[in-house]
Amino acid sequence: MQDHPPSSASPSTAHEAETWQAYWKEQGQPWRSEPLLDEERQQRLSVCTQGEIDIEQGKYPFKGMCLSRADVEWLLAAVEQGSAEVRTGGGDGRKPHGLDVRGSDLSGVDLSHLPLVRLRAGLSLEEGRHATVEQSRQAAANLAKADLSYAQLQGAQFGWATLDEAVLVEAHLEGADLGKASLKHAILAGTHLEGADLTKAQMEGSTLLEAHLEGAFLQGASLEGANLFEAHLEGAWLGGAHLEGATLQGTHCEGKALGRDERERLRAWIPHFPEILPAADLRGVFLNTRTNLGDIHAGNDQYGYITLADVHWGDVNLATRRWPDP
Repeated sequence: MQDHPPSSASPSTAHEAETWQAYWKEQGQPWRSEPLLDEERQQRLSVCTQGEIDIEQGKYPFKGMCLSRADVEWLLAAVEQGSAEVRTGGGDGRKPHGLDVRGSDLSGVDLSHLPLVRLRAGLSLEEGRHATVEQSRQAAANLAKADLSYAQLQGAQFGWATLDEAVLVEAHLEGADLGKASLKHAILAGTHLEGADLTKAQMEGSTLLEAHLEGAFLQGASLEGANLFEAHLEGAWLGGAHLEGATLQGTHCEGKALGRDERERLRAWIPHFPEILPAADLRGVFLNTRTNLGDIHAGNDQYGYITLADVHWGDVNLATRRWPDP
């Protein structure tokens, strides 16, 4: 695929970001901000997109390559063109895959505000069932310290991916797969993770202030020292999660009913997302004296209370939170 060719109407590479942003907006791609790639780079990326994919041998189009934001923008334009072909009858009608960056290095790259829906940065759940641990690791992209703030990542695949210290402020990851991903010290303030799979994710020291984790799967997740202040865990499953030293002050663990708009938004990515969410399931979680449960919302008579069977309490002080009246 060739990108928009340089013309008298297009800026030169010397122009500032604002000029390029205005240009891309005119081209119908307002999410782009980087200068046009030179033809040599376009050709290399184009060749890579045709590369072999072999999970057993760890082969992926951009395996081992360092990609920049400009690269990703160009590749997204290619994916967008392919999606248009599917919509106009050029495919089999199935939902198109997102950009495949499995095995690539995107560490430290600014990917904020980009439309990365269904991004493939790790194996899918189905692929992972048949893969070895090493094969899963080979497929995982490196996004450590990347900026994914406000990015559209609904349905993305991040299994085993590295997202340590990544910034995902108010990013949309509804229905995303982050199973066994590493998100140590990541910033996920206000991030939408409804229905996301975070099973056994490594999230030590992560910031999840006011994050939306309704209906999320966090079984066995490592959340030691994480800050979940006023986060939403309605309907979430945290069986066996490690919450030693975590802050759950004001965290919403009660059940709730979804409004029509919220329900329709979530079901666009998670078709069977429930209309009524029960209180969070905390069976078997690990707590200690440094776990802050102050003012946690534990439930109500209408939608039930959190499940606490087999919790490893340690020496946690249960008097620090407001328990419901009997």
